[in-house]
Amino acid sequence: MTLPNKNLSRIVFIENEDLTRDSSGGVMSYLINLSKYFMDIGMETVLFGSGSIENTSKPTKKFSKFHSISKNPSISNFKFFLKLLTTGQLKYVDKGDILHVQRAEMVIPLALRKRNKIICTLHGGQDLAVLKKKGKFMGFIYLMLQFLAFKLVDELIVVDAKNKNRYVKKYPWIEKKISLIPISVDTGRFYPQDKAKARKKFKFSPDKKILLFIGRLEYEKNVALIINAFKEIKEANYQLIIVGAGSLEENLKALAEDAENDIVFLGEVDNTVIPEIINSADAMVLTSLFEGSPTVVKEALCCDVPVISTDVGDVKSVLESVNGGVIIEDSVQGFLTGIQKIFSKEKVEIKEASNQFNHTVMGEKTLKIYAKNS
Repeated sequence: MTLPNKNLSRIVFIENEDLTRDSSGGVMSYLINLSKYFMDIGMETVLFGSGSIENTSKPTKKFSKFHSISKNPSISNFKFFLKLLTTGQLKYVDKGDILHVQRAEMVIPLALRKRNKIICTLHGGQDLAVLKKKGKFMGFIYLMLQFLAFKLVDELIVVDAKNKNRYVKKYPWIEKKISLIPISVDTGRFYPQDKAKARKKFKFSPDKKILLFIGRLEYEKNVALIINAFKEIKEANYQLIIVGAGSLEENLKALAEDAENDIVFLGEVDNTVIPEIINSADAMVLTSLFEGSPTVVKEALCCDVPVISTDVGDVKSVLESVNGGVIIEDSVQGFLTGIQKIFSKEKVEIKEASNQFNHTVMGEKTLKIYAKNS
């Protein structure tokens, strides 16, 4: 694809992500997939993130350039927001750059300091997450920041229809500058592979039915439900693999101690092995309280692995579009019913997932948004 505008040559992503940490979650995967698409068509991409890596003008596998807003790879989003108000790194933003942020509040310091066009992708309901995790006062503060950000931003991208409709209902005046672009995946990495070979590599059981969770071990992921439901499975031929880390890791390990079936915590793993881990599973499980368009669901489907999930974000419509799994009630019994439905079939026939979720679709649509604002 040729560039739609000769003045559009560089995209600056700004997000609290550590370039040296190769265990990226959904947002970083989203940025990497966009960056890959844009670099492939001759554009330059820059990440302003966090971590100890020095500023570099040498191209990386993920982005053309990287600048560190904070050397602390564990900086909170709030402190990252404050750093954007004062950092000298923004001198490396050129006049014609498109700035693309992944949280609404990050729009504000950029709009105050730069005159560049700003695009913001909303990954699910961040306002709802703050309210549930931080309480009413912080939820109110975040709503004020979100309102200001929506006034200042040039274009909004939402990754799922549910949240797009919710935002437009709450802020009708954003309707003309908000677009729905679902998340896609790199189908050059996520495709069906030999299950037995993958299991042998990671020393997983060769004959048990493997359920897989991949994500942060935090409140909103609701992993305790998965463990509690898994402990109710009476058959001895199941294994639950949990990939990820977070503040609830030790609590979840304690919860899993008396399980009769195997529960394996792998912790964070190198992102390069995620496709093989997914291919080792019989089903991907997701019980999040809120999501946008979870990347891991589409990654699993592209690997021909069915998904058992609560009705969150765009998961229901995604699964229905490719016959890719089951939607369950947010309960132990709902989870068990979902397992029964998946394993009562000889095989779930997933239809053309790689064609629907290829990252070039997301790249082309996002490029049109950039072009409109260049």
